[in-house]
Amino acid sequence: MHHKPPFISANRPPPQDFLSQGTVWHPSRFPWFQVSVKVLAQHRLNQFDDQILMVSTYDQLKEILGQESKIFKIRSIDYVTPGYMNGSGQWQFESLIEITDMSNDGGWSIPRCKVADRRIYRGLSLEPVAEFWHERVVYRQPTGRKKKSNRM
Repeated sequence: MHHKPPFISANRPPPQDFLSQGTVWHPSRFPWFQVSVKVLAQHRLNQFDDQILMVSTYDQLKEILGQESKIFKIRSIDYVTPGYMNGSGQWQFESLIEITDMSNDGGWSIPRCKVADRRIYRGLSLEPVAEFWHERVVYRQPTGRKKKSNRM
Protein backbone atom coordinates (compact mmCIF):
# COMPACT_ATOMS: atom_id res chain seq x y z
CA MET A 1 0.00 0.00 0.00
CA HIS A 2 1.35 3.46 -0.96
CA HIS A 3 1.32 5.95 1.91
CA LYS A 4 1.22 9.61 0.91
CA PRO A 5 3.12 11.86 3.36
CA PRO A 6 1.17 14.82 4.77
CA PHE A 7 1.53 18.13 2.94
CA ILE A 8 2.43 19.92 6.16
CA SER A 9 5.01 18.21 8.35
CA ALA A 10 8.01 19.01 10.53
CA ASN A 11 10.27 17.57 7.81
CA ARG A 12 8.85 19.57 4.93
CA PRO A 13 11.19 20.67 2.14
CA PRO A 14 12.33 24.29 2.11
CA PRO A 15 9.79 26.62 0.51
CA GLN A 16 10.28 27.59 -3.11
CA ASP A 17 10.51 31.37 -3.21
CA PHE A 18 8.53 32.39 -6.27
CA LEU A 19 9.61 36.03 -5.75
CA SER A 20 13.20 35.12 -6.63
CA GLN A 21 11.95 33.66 -9.93
CA GLY A 22 10.57 37.05 -10.97
CA THR A 23 7.31 35.77 -12.44
CA VAL A 24 4.90 32.92 -11.97
CA TRP A 25 2.58 32.31 -14.90
CA HIS A 26 -0.88 31.10 -13.90
CA PRO A 27 -2.80 30.61 -17.18
CA SER A 28 -6.04 29.44 -15.63
CA ARG A 29 -9.62 30.57 -15.90
CA PHE A 30 -10.52 28.81 -12.66
CA PRO A 31 -10.58 30.20 -9.11
CA TRP A 32 -7.89 29.27 -6.60
CA PHE A 33 -7.14 29.90 -2.92
CA GLN A 34 -4.45 32.00 -1.26
CA VAL A 35 -3.93 30.73 2.28
CA SER A 36 -2.09 32.85 4.85
CA VAL A 37 -0.48 30.59 7.46
CA LYS A 38 1.80 30.62 10.48
CA VAL A 39 4.27 27.72 10.46
CA LEU A 40 6.57 26.72 13.31
CA ALA A 41 10.11 27.68 12.30
CA GLN A 42 12.26 24.60 11.71
CA HIS A 43 15.39 25.91 13.41
CA ARG A 44 13.99 28.38 15.98
CA LEU A 45 12.11 27.00 18.98
CA ASN A 46 8.64 28.42 19.63
CA GLN A 47 8.84 30.90 16.75
CA PHE A 48 6.48 31.00 13.80
CA ASP A 49 7.01 32.21 10.25
CA ASP A 50 4.25 33.84 8.21
CA GLN A 51 3.87 32.14 4.84
CA ILE A 52 1.50 32.12 1.88
CA LEU A 53 0.23 28.99 0.16
CA MET A 54 -1.23 29.26 -3.34
CA VAL A 55 -3.65 26.35 -3.60
CA SER A 56 -5.05 25.46 -7.01
CA THR A 57 -7.89 23.08 -6.08
CA TYR A 58 -10.60 22.69 -3.48
CA ASP A 59 -9.46 19.11 -2.76
CA GLN A 60 -5.95 20.36 -1.94
CA LEU A 61 -7.44 23.05 0.29
CA LYS A 62 -9.50 20.45 2.21
CA GLU A 63 -6.32 18.42 2.74
CA ILE A 64 -4.50 21.47 4.10
CA LEU A 65 -7.44 22.41 6.37
CA GLY A 66 -7.28 18.91 7.84
CA GLN A 67 -3.63 19.35 8.80
CA GLU A 68 -3.99 22.41 11.02
CA SER A 69 -2.09 21.73 14.25
CA LYS A 70 0.22 23.25 16.87
CA ILE A 71 2.93 23.68 14.22
CA PHE A 72 0.67 24.92 11.41
CA LYS A 73 -2.08 27.54 11.83
CA ILE A 74 -4.30 29.02 9.14
CA ARG A 75 -4.66 32.79 9.56
CA SER A 76 -6.95 33.59 6.63
CA ILE A 77 -7.99 32.41 3.19
CA ASP A 78 -8.65 34.48 0.08
CA TYR A 79 -10.71 33.11 -2.78
CA VAL A 80 -9.04 34.34 -5.98
CA THR A 81 -11.77 34.58 -8.60
CA PRO A 82 -11.62 35.38 -12.33
CA GLY A 83 -13.58 38.33 -13.70
CA TYR A 84 -16.21 36.24 -15.50
CA MET A 85 -17.03 34.57 -12.18
CA ASN A 86 -17.06 37.61 -9.85
CA GLY A 87 -18.69 39.93 -12.40
CA SER A 88 -15.97 42.61 -12.30
CA GLY A 89 -14.18 41.65 -15.51
CA GLN A 90 -10.88 41.15 -13.68
CA TRP A 91 -9.30 38.82 -11.12
CA GLN A 92 -10.07 39.58 -7.45
CA PHE A 93 -8.78 38.39 -4.08
CA GLU A 94 -11.93 37.95 -2.00
CA SER A 95 -11.62 37.33 1.73
CA LEU A 96 -13.37 34.09 2.68
CA ILE A 97 -15.77 34.22 5.61
CA GLU A 98 -16.87 30.59 5.41
CA ILE A 99 -16.48 27.47 3.27
CA THR A 100 -19.19 24.83 3.35
CA ASP A 101 -18.57 21.47 1.72
CA MET A 102 -21.61 20.55 -0.37
CA SER A 103 -21.79 16.91 -1.45
CA ASN A 104 -24.23 14.49 -3.03
CA ASP A 105 -24.88 10.76 -2.65
CA GLY A 106 -22.55 10.06 -5.58
CA GLY A 107 -19.53 11.25 -3.61
CA TRP A 108 -19.02 14.50 -5.51
CA SER A 109 -18.39 17.68 -3.54
CA ILE A 110 -18.07 21.38 -4.31
CA PRO A 111 -17.33 24.36 -2.08
CA ARG A 112 -19.88 26.99 -1.15
CA CYS A 113 -17.70 30.04 -0.49
CA LYS A 114 -19.10 33.01 1.40
CA VAL A 115 -16.88 36.07 0.84
CA ALA A 116 -16.52 39.39 2.69
CA ASP A 117 -19.04 41.34 0.62
CA ARG A 118 -21.65 38.67 1.48
CA ARG A 119 -21.66 37.08 -1.98
CA ILE A 120 -21.82 33.29 -2.08
CA TYR A 121 -20.06 31.23 -4.74
CA ARG A 122 -21.20 27.65 -5.36
CA GLY A 123 -18.67 25.70 -7.37
CA LEU A 124 -17.82 27.92 -10.32
CA SER A 125 -20.84 30.23 -10.13
CA LEU A 126 -22.92 32.49 -7.94
CA GLU A 127 -26.01 30.36 -8.65
CA PRO A 128 -27.47 27.60 -6.44
CA VAL A 129 -26.57 24.01 -7.34
CA ALA A 130 -29.65 21.86 -6.70
CA GLU A 131 -28.18 18.33 -6.72
CA PHE A 132 -25.77 18.94 -3.79
CA TRP A 133 -27.63 18.66 -0.49
CA HIS A 134 -25.28 17.36 2.23
CA GLU A 135 -23.58 20.34 3.89
CA ARG A 136 -20.68 20.61 6.34
CA VAL A 137 -18.75 23.77 7.32
CA VAL A 138 -15.02 23.12 6.74
CA TYR A 139 -13.66 26.63 7.42
CA ARG A 140 -14.89 29.70 9.23
CA GLN A 141 -12.81 32.88 9.32
CA PRO A 142 -11.57 33.73 12.82
CA THR A 143 -13.64 36.58 14.29
CA GLY A 144 -12.36 40.12 14.22
CA ARG A 145 -10.34 39.68 11.01
CA LYS A 146 -12.73 40.65 8.25
CA LYS A 147 -11.17 42.49 5.36
CA LYS A 148 -12.56 43.81 2.12
CA SER A 149 -11.99 42.28 -1.28
CA ASN A 150 -8.95 43.51 -3.21
CA ARG A 151 -8.74 43.55 -6.97
CA MET A 152 -5.69 42.14 -8.69
